[in-house]
Amino acid sequence: MRQSSPSPQWQLPVLIGALAGSLALLGVVVYLVLRSPTAAKNLDVLAGRTEPRRELPPAAPARRTARGGVVTGTEKSGPTDVIQVAGAPDLWRAYADNVAAGDAKFTGKMVEFVIHGEVFKKDEGRYYISAQGINTVFCHVLPADNAKLLLVPANSESKCFRVRGVCRGTEDARRDEYGYPVYVRDCRVIDVLTWDASAQEWRPIK
Repeated sequence: MRQSSPSPQWQLPVLIGALAGSLALLGVVVYLVLRSPTAAKNLDVLAGRTEPRRELPPAAPARRTARGGVVTGTEKSGPTDVIQVAGAPDLWRAYADNVAAGDAKFTGKMVEFVIHGEVFKKDEGRYYISAQGINTVFCHVLPADNAKLLLVPANSESKCFRVRGVCRGTEDARRDEYGYPVYVRDCRVIDVLTWDASAQEWRPIK
């Protein structure tokens, strides 16, 4: 007796199940290939690329501020660019000639210059350097640099310093016949200078 062939209504589910199994197997194979170390290279070859891929630089790490905020490595806080000024008289003259121009150029900015003058005490542990002259430049020294003020020779007739600090301009001081006093805050004493008579120049005290 001849066996009859399966009915078409039973063949269709069997074909669908076989197709689904094949697609699932294909998906697993593709997943494993893409996770392999050579996947990017294989894709480049298929796309016709011949040049190697360029690696992007890592992002700048974040750092915490004193108040807990996050600052990226590319951001800056406060004045960072230093304006070189020949001497304290030049800084003073900028405000005496035109206070608005002096504000635009120097106020709120970091300045570095040479100042001839005397050291005075403001209060406990705080000192400032007053430039020679009337109504002139006052540099308020950071306490961390107080020790450098001790390098000034006791018998020195002219005391000279190279300083760097934030220029605060006239700070609402009143102008008199000589001009405005100019204030520089948070001053670092870069060098204490002494006059070398043989070389006829000012040199840092080591």
